[in-house]
Amino acid sequence: MGYFTSLSILVFAVGGCEKISPYVNKVDNPSKNFPKGIIAMAIMVLGCAMLGTVAMGMMYDPEVINASQESFNSYAANGGYWAFQRLGEYYHVGNLFLILYAMCNMISQFAILILSIDAPLRMLLDNEKTNEGIVIKSHAGQKYTSDALSIALFKMICERAGVPVQFFANRSDMNGGSTLGNIAMSQVSVNTVDIGLAQLAMHSSYETAGIKDAAYLIRAAEVFYNSHICETDAGVYEIEK
Repeated sequence: MGYFTSLSILVFAVGGCEKISPYVNKVDNPSKNFPKGIIAMAIMVLGCAMLGTVAMGMMYDPEVINASQESFNSYAANGGYWAFQRLGEYYHVGNLFLILYAMCNMISQFAILILSIDAPLRMLLDNEKTNEGIVIKSHAGQKYTSDALSIALFKMICERAGVPVQFFANRSDMNGGSTLGNIAMSQVSVNTVDIGLAQLAMHSSYETAGIKDAAYLIRAAEVFYNSHICETDAGVYEIEK
């Protein structure tokens, strides 16, 4: 039973590492370096836990710790502080080690609090596609209606509007979600581009999107409806106001 109790303590010690998932793309070469960081973290936590357990066992008498429930709770809550206090007394520096340990513990707890708040917010709001411009969607099987011509014309519209664009390509071996444009194209064949705004939780009761993207779409639509697209005799497309 004691073995499983110790194991559970180790599991809780590494608990929280899943919160760093939103920061994976911030790492250089994440597919290689992030797993290395996780493995290094697990080794460091395991090593520190083992060394800390041995050190505490050498400094305290287990019989004193387990003398009563009150004694056990006291050592569980304050054992680390008392250990650094003893070290300070041994090296004749007073409570210096105790104060340093308390300050480090305070900083680490504050950092954990910040991470606990920042990580979920990043997962919800800091999507790298949000607020980065209008999304042009394409599919090799024409599940999205965008083609080379319509994409080029829409890019010119966005350039005139000063609006950034980004691209999304659905896998050609998967149907994905069709659009109304795809259905309309089967009835009236016109040059069509499938566009949208990056968002999270599409079709859910609450969708999350970027405010800038909505403004980008308005500006692009204004330029589009105030422009005239024509094809010359040479087969060249021009956009005129």
